[in-house]
Amino acid sequence: MLQPPVDGKQPLPDGTDLPPLLDGLPTLLKIFLAMDGSLTRLLALTVGGSVVAKIIPGEEGERRVFLGTNRYPELVMASSRLAAGGDFARTWEILSDPRPIGTAFVERGEPMIRENLSFLKRNGTPISPDPWQGHSLWMRSYILSNMAGVRISIQEIFLPRLMDFLV
Repeated sequence: MLQPPVDGKQPLPDGTDLPPLLDGLPTLLKIFLAMDGSLTRLLALTVGGSVVAKIIPGEEGERRVFLGTNRYPELVMASSRLAAGGDFARTWEILSDPRPIGTAFVERGEPMIRENLSFLKRNGTPISPDPWQGHSLWMRSYILSNMAGVRISIQEIFLPRLMDFLV
């Protein structure tokens, strides 16, 4: 069992300290923000159902989806696009897949690498009209890549219905 360091901070899996921004947040929200694993699996475990990805209109070159379940269809809004240095054809193949991106990677047998994880609070989402305008929402972003040249920039915004499960 992991023991917290003497200063009371909780270690992240790579041994770095938990950022002060996350101090005082509910444990499950911290896990969702700082994890380095499958958001799809964690959502399924949290809400007790299979996760579905519903593609919604986005900007050119961007894939926007709502991740949720049949009962709770809008838990996370995810935005994905080609990251600098990526192979366009290979990346677009995964971005065009109607399934969650992690699932598309796994089905191809290509291990994923997560880089540059960051999180912040934001006001609303980038969709228009935005039903969550004025809501303070948590967001995490990172680059997902593999050795075959795929590089995808991903932003995941945790919507109010998911926050009901996490707090």
